[in-house]
Amino acid sequence: SGSMWGEKIAEAKKALIDNAANLVSPGGPVEVGVVAFGTNAEVICPLSSDIDQIRAKVDALSPYGSTAMGDAIQAAKDLLGQSGSGVPGEIVLVSDGMPNSADDALIAAREAADANIRFSSLGIGSGDIDESFLKDISPRYFIIDDAAQIGDKIALLTQSSQASTAQSNITWLGGKK
Repeated sequence: SGSMWGEKIAEAKKALIDNAANLVSPGGPVEVGVVAFGTNAEVICPLSSDIDQIRAKVDALSPYGSTAMGDAIQAAKDLLGQSGSGVPGEIVLVSDGMPNSADDALIAAREAADANIRFSSLGIGSGDIDESFLKDISPRYFIIDDAAQIGDKIALLTQSSQASTAQSNITWLGGKK
């Protein structure tokens, strides 16, 4: 959303790229996709193990608009469902605010859980994030106040999923191009 300007989006982009580089290897079992959201949600990078492609798409992100979180979760769920690999999917949501529609976000998160997609959230700004809402949409979440912590927290979320599964398809949500 538009409120991600400045350090938040810069740190989020760096964290997404760094963590993707640690997770993927060319032709490897882990693929990363990116769904950007502001007023709308859009798959900006399909599932890929090509770090150069992921980097280019993430680098092009810039914040705008509102927070179409429910649409973004649905797009990520659909993207993971298209992989056809049978590999467990995971969504990592990065946001600094509340969705346009909490109901839509909750429904999409429940549908992802019903599809056996692991769901984690990272809320930026304790004054902007409703912790009870994050608990409702994802059992695994962090809330941080310092954007410089984004990378460490995303690494913790994805490392714990990698430890529990041999391979995974991960879709990150955040920002908008």
